Amino acid sequence: MEDEKMNHNTSPANGYSAVDSALSLSKETKWAGSPVQFEFFEHVEFPVDALPETLARMTDQVSDVTQTSVDAAGAVILSMISVAAARKFIVRLVEGEGWVEKNNLYVLIAMPSGERKSAIYSHLSKPVIEFERMIENPLFRTEHGIRVQRYITDDVTPQALIQQLSENDERMALLSTEGGLFDNLNHKHYGNQAKLDVFLRAFTGDRMVIDRKNTSKIILNDPTLTMCIFVQPSVLQALPDRYTGQGFMGRFLYVLPPSKRGHRTTEIKSIPTDLFQSYRELIHHIMKFEPAAPVELALTLEALNKLQEFREWFEIKLRDGEELSHDFLRSWSERIPGQIVRIASLLHVSEQAMFGMPFDDSFERKISEETMNKAIALGNYFIAHAKAAFGCFKSNLEIEDAKYLLEVLKRKQIQKYKRQELWSTVKGKFGTAEKFDSALIILAERGFLRADITKSLRGRNGMSIECHPDLIDRVVEVIPPHTKPKTEQEG
Repeated sequence: MEDEKMNHNTSPANGYSAVDSALSLSKETKWAGSPVQFEFFEHVEFPVDALPETLARMTDQVSDVTQTSVDAAGAVILSMISVAAARKFIVRLVEGEGWVEKNNLYVLIAMPSGERKSAIYSHLSKPVIEFERMIENPLFRTEHGIRVQRYITDDVTPQALIQQLSENDERMALLSTEGGLFDNLNHKHYGNQAKLDVFLRAFTGDRMVIDRKNTSKIILNDPTLTMCIFVQPSVLQALPDRYTGQGFMGRFLYVLPPSKRGHRTTEIKSIPTDLFQSYRELIHHIMKFEPAAPVELALTLEALNKLQEFREWFEIKLRDGEELSHDFLRSWSERIPGQIVRIASLLHVSEQAMFGMPFDDSFERKISEETMNKAIALGNYFIAHAKAAFGCFKSNLEIEDAKYLLEVLKRKQIQKYKRQELWSTVKGKFGTAEKFDSALIILAERGFLRADITKSLRGRNGMSIECHPDLIDRVVEVIPPHTKPKTEQEG
């Protein structure tokens, strides 16, 4: 399910519809759980031991050499396996027509400037870039049956990506350390629904038929895109609503690594040659494999049972009022069981490749319970980081305004308000009704309040606002930001 994200445009022409869309949804929600807190994220470290040995050692080494957390290195390594294995394997969970999962990933790593993301990417993408250069030799391509001309793109428009997919066996990897994709999509000619289609469909492999004036028809039967993009957190804050509303951002696995600045060692280190060679051989072994059709993987009965246990536990987290039922997380969380299956397939393939096992009839096609447990551990990691990313989809100023309004509600300890009564209390802080409404919307999306929309645009001040019961009996002193304490004379 891809629920549309609320439109947060609160201009006079659209103000009531924005409040209506956010708060009326909240009204329909029973108080079935606690609100999503602003400071609920405690960093969960990437579970390195979930990776096959060579990849785990490489993750630790790159983290040590670059003096960065293991989070970014681990996420990039998963992405590189996805680049190498894309469209070569699928997972069929039940026989016949049913749930089939691909293995390409969309990964987004949010790191501030100066956090050595280019060094991380350079170390771990090197085998893929080397292989891309190797296939420039026609004899090499012929010897290994390679059907593509290239693997990687970076600064690309949606139209150019469609063309690249059509010329490269319908697979491509968008790898970037600067997040230029979002600059391109923010362009007025590229950011609409039609231009997002290729990114939406290339995740799931949905068929595309492109008919354009003055160009030949392009048919993509199974477009497959892998993405690994580094962005600064401010990029997430500036994203237009349409990206979350159409499910685009709901396709990404999010990583928010902690900074080690100020705590890094200054010793100059290097990755052991034998380890890097093992990593290179693993990546190249998968890249050389070119099946005529994707190899079908399956789950052992034990692995399937583990996945089902996770899904049953996770389904409860999706109920109205639970953390994952709110706003952006609602769309994102629907995909996490499938993401776990994708990760399990990548772990399985890389485990086989680590020992140089040929991908022939002797290749083990069933994913084990142990591998599924590791994939679930990684899934839980990505759930924690998606919650943190949810807090980034608003500007700092909007978030701070919402926090201030929340503290006012906690201090006043009143269950229900008329909008005008609450506005009168805080208008000195907010200044404009639009800022006030934006704060109301954020609190409603997080489940802190709900409203009875019974008035027309002109009668919006009569709106009834109800606070979540958790806010009652939580008295907190509120000091408006940027205000000076009163002197005794002023008091």
